[in-house]
Amino acid sequence: DGRFMQLIDENANYTNASLSRYLAAHGMRRESPYLVLSVLGPQSSGKSTLLNALFGTQFEVMDAARGRTQTTRGVWMAKAQGANLLVLDTQGTDSREGGEESKAFERQSALFALAVSDVLVVNVWVHDLGRYNAANLALLRTVVEMHLRLFGAGKRRLLFLARDHVRSVTPLAALEGMVRHDMQEIWDQVPKPEGLQ
Repeated sequence: DGRFMQLIDENANYTNASLSRYLAAHGMRRESPYLVLSVLGPQSSGKSTLLNALFGTQFEVMDAARGRTQTTRGVWMAKAQGANLLVLDTQGTDSREGGEESKAFERQSALFALAVSDVLVVNVWVHDLGRYNAANLALLRTVVEMHLRLFGAGKRRLLFLARDHVRSVTPLAALEGMVRHDMQEIWDQVPKPEGLQ
């Protein structure tokens, strides 16, 4: 039904939310097969709006009349309509409100999202592709490195969503090549466990 619950607050504390009760209320059990999809990206880039449109969730969205302010604080979860899919909405990166103090939480929540997700959607403005910090490459490098250290390779999919892409301005193939190159560079730079070199 799209109702959501907060899993982790903006101070990196787990809430008292009961995952078992939430799953049961939505006809799911921990033992049931289900997938988890998370979204990561800059503040006010439309992550919650995207999830609501694609999966019928009801995450709170930014009120543009109030300006570009932080709406999602912490990590929130909802069940997608019509699928055994749990959707995680994460606090946006690079928020003015959070400042430098929020960097540690951004790394922790991104690692959490990658650790529990089958698919991690990286929502990025098309004009930020090719930039290191704006495209969240520094954060992704840290997350990939820590994930490999803690969990090994695993099977996680990263899906890059280039917001506001206009085909007549930049061919999609050029953007895809840029993303593949950046991810290959990250992979080449991070230390890998035995057998993944």
